[in-house]
Amino acid sequence: MEHYMQVNTAIDQLLEVEAEKQQGVVSADSLAVGMARLGQPSQMIAFGSLAELRGLDFGAPLHCLALCASDINPVESEILENFRVRPEQLTGSEDRPRDQEA
Repeated sequence: MEHYMQVNTAIDQLLEVEAEKQQGVVSADSLAVGMARLGQPSQMIAFGSLAELRGLDFGAPLHCLALCASDINPVESEILENFRVRPEQLTGSEDRPRDQEA
């Protein structure tokens, strides 16, 4: 059986390592793009904070997570806003501490 990492798991692991190492590399407020099944009819692209992306269901694999620089180019920013996470997309897990998730 094949196993693929999900965007949500990658976010959890990044935040866990940051909490442990405290290097200031990433936080729940860091901006990123979560992607799934690129090039397929069911593709999903979402832009937002790691906390927001963590609350999305990206569905079936393959997943990808791209962290954004703190100084996003205005043209890039304009394009990314087309993929901004909307409140109705969130599952609620973005507010739940990681140790309380199933």
